[in-house]
Amino acid sequence: MQNKKFAIIVTASITVVAALIGAVVYYGAVIQPKEIAARVAQNNLAACDHFEAGVAKGLKEAKQADFFADVFQGTKDGLDVYLSKGSPALEANGEFYWELLDLVQMESAITDYGQLAYDQVGEEIALVKMACGVLKENKGYEPNIQPTATPTPTN
Repeated sequence: MQNKKFAIIVTASITVVAALIGAVVYYGAVIQPKEIAARVAQNNLAACDHFEAGVAKGLKEAKQADFFADVFQGTKDGLDVYLSKGSPALEANGEFYWELLDLVQMESAITDYGQLAYDQVGEEIALVKMACGVLKENKGYEPNIQPTATPTPTN
């Protein structure tokens, strides 16, 4: 009788431990990635709003240098959204974060190269503006832009 009770207690303990481990794995594999994706989507939308506000303010400027200063400030404000409390680790942020970072890093090119850099920076601004449009259509979630590999027949 004593061995039977011991076997039941051991079996119940193992079952509880296995269930707890399963719950932790499920949370880490299923629930947490969805939570992070939702946070990144919110950050993407907020960052777009800051960027677009910078562009809108810049369009009111008479000087090209002032336009770029406003755009860069809006981009920096957008990046700050990702760095705020409660944001996922930087590695978890999507491609849009890195596009904003690329644009902000171009600010020194404007300072160093002036007119020569305006075209390249303008192209990056257009790219970020287009990305904002796509993000807004997808409620902040980045679409999978990686093409799927097409198998090729071999002989």
